[in-house]
Amino acid sequence: MTVRKRFIGMIAAGILLPYAQAVELPVTAAFLNNPAAQQALQVLSHPVIAIVLLIMGFVGLVLEILTPGFGPFAVLSLLGFGLFFASTLSGSSHVTMLPLILFILGLVFIIIELMVPGFGLPGIAGILLLAAGVVLSFKDLSVGLQSMSAALIVTSIIVFFLVRAGMKSPMLDHIRLIMNFSDQTGYVSSSSKKEFEGTEGIAQTNLRPAGTAVLLERPMDVITEGEFIRKGETVTVVRVEGAKIIVRRTDSCHKS
Repeated sequence: MTVRKRFIGMIAAGILLPYAQAVELPVTAAFLNNPAAQQALQVLSHPVIAIVLLIMGFVGLVLEILTPGFGPFAVLSLLGFGLFFASTLSGSSHVTMLPLILFILGLVFIIIELMVPGFGLPGIAGILLLAAGVVLSFKDLSVGLQSMSAALIVTSIIVFFLVRAGMKSPMLDHIRLIMNFSDQTGYVSSSSKKEFEGTEGIAQTNLRPAGTAVLLERPMDVITEGEFIRKGETVTVVRVEGAKIIVRRTDSCHKS
């Protein structure tokens, strides 16, 4: 429920913004005619400043996804992306809605992907929509592509060094588990994972929805059907789909 509540405002904005565009909602004339506001927007729209704002937004977004709860990384991301898209107001008497709509829809699809087992169409669509929203925010598309590429490269470097420095995250633990190819640390071939169907275990990490659970005395890579399960709760394997072990909270299994 935490993830759903965290982004409900963004989802609502994605629904309301197309309507605002349809009625051509104007930016307040007093704001546009304010010299200080115009100067601030011009500074923010500079390609170098735009890259810095994108780096803030992407770093905050990635770290917020990797860490539990709504914290300072979410604020950093909202600040970076908020100022970035605010700069698109400069030089226009009306808010250009399309890039922001695409960006918000991209976030919504990424959220859906995080809450549904597997990596599929929502995740790919979310990444493409988010990228399109950022690039189309620039008047020059070539500048937009270069700026986004630079921001993503710097973001990757920053996140890499934070992880190397010992950053802790349940999702990172989940990724490390997948990359470890030994039975002792939880890797089992897809065919032999069928033995876990119907078994009970203990969540070794928070499942948001992916994480680790101890099944048959072995730590295993598991994923829920979207529900959040806390560390230490009892889980039951409801089915195995290929390499994925899908679990539910044991209490809910008994009720159903």
